[in-house]
Amino acid sequence: MRIVTFKKQESGSRIGLVHGEKIADLRATFEKFLCEEKGVPAERAKDTASQQVPDSMIDLINREGEGVACIEQANEFLNRSEAKRQSLEYSASGDKIIYEKGEVQILKPLQVFRALNVGANYNAYLAMMKIVEPYEGTVETFWKLPQTVIGPGEGIIWPVSSEQVSCEMELGVIIGKKTKRVSKDNALDCVFGYTVVNDVTAIDLIKRGLGPGREGLPGFFYLCLAKSFDTFESIGPCITLKDEIPDPQDLTAEYRINGELKVKGSTSDMRLNVAEIIEFISQDITLYPGDLIATGAMATEEYAPQMNVRIGDKIEMGIDKIGVLRNHISG
Repeated sequence: MRIVTFKKQESGSRIGLVHGEKIADLRATFEKFLCEEKGVPAERAKDTASQQVPDSMIDLINREGEGVACIEQANEFLNRSEAKRQSLEYSASGDKIIYEKGEVQILKPLQVFRALNVGANYNAYLAMMKIVEPYEGTVETFWKLPQTVIGPGEGIIWPVSSEQVSCEMELGVIIGKKTKRVSKDNALDCVFGYTVVNDVTAIDLIKRGLGPGREGLPGFFYLCLAKSFDTFESIGPCITLKDEIPDPQDLTAEYRINGELKVKGSTSDMRLNVAEIIEFISQDITLYPGDLIATGAMATEEYAPQMNVRIGDKIEMGIDKIGVLRNHISG
């Protein structure tokens, strides 16, 4: 199951289910499900659906298992109704259920609580970038401001203080429950779902003052700045629930600039897999619902991880079972 946050005309944002090439309003679908299959009177179904399905994704994630159950019930109801050729036009209270993608604006999937990015997590990345390998069982990590995060279709703004900007394609992990000191064997239990991440960097700022090997610390005074400019972390277009991706280490991906293939990758090439990353981070940092972990720039021996971009470029990053995240570089 894939879910999005969408907006219709001037109304507020809602949560939607990706249903083939269309978007189903999750709350309106759940309301119709309550009426038609649970026998809830129409006058009560809308209130019940509003309580069970909040407007914001982060509120839905915070409902943990109950929130996921609502998504599953609505999705199964959609499939059953379609198989029976039953009308799904409106809920009992008159809310439209099914939208063509062109009728709505797909927003960023959620207001991220915190954004934690992982670096140097692919051996090809280490080799091409000539970076010293992190200590065994660890990954490089750095925070991005959650206000940096934008969604599909939005412009990545070229900063005035940089002349070299790059974009990197990464698998994003959305945390679904409060977690501390979890083992890798149980780490995936805390995951809500997965998304595509475009990690944007002002490369020339990071290069300032970098020294050799493990002593290359001076340049990291610039790291937070170079990584957290406005619009420098794009996510989307949706969140694929974890049940749809039982093995996050079996996903392929492609990255295009202006339609030209630039990078291919696979999550099977990670140094530390998703479960190991969560285990490592959670030892001393409590993870919360809505936290985003970007798991490192994909790379192979054939494809370099970092791609410099220019104003006007159209960026497309697609990961199997999730979708294609599209953005553009604006001046």
